[in-house]
Amino acid sequence: MLAKCLRDFPAADEAFATYQRLRQPRAEQMVAYAQEINKHKRISSNPLAVRMRDAIVPFFLKKAASDTTNQWIYDYHVDWHALTPTAAPAAPRP
Repeated sequence: MLAKCLRDFPAADEAFATYQRLRQPRAEQMVAYAQEINKHKRISSNPLAVRMRDAIVPFFLKKAASDTTNQWIYDYHVDWHALTPTAAPAAPRP
């Protein structure tokens, strides 16, 4: 996305400002999602709790292999050929 902004805006400051504006909502969504996941990943110092966790993790990993919950993260695509939103065609650079 940054490369597209730098390509489509003649002024670097305008390109960086547009990049920040475009990436901010997705970045905030990812941070909020990570914080929510981390709430459930507290490591216990209790040896019994650690053994139980280690015993059930393989079952969760098998389930996670076919889970599509995080697909919105990994399937993100930037269309290089499309102009950056609100970008006018850039003048040719000398």
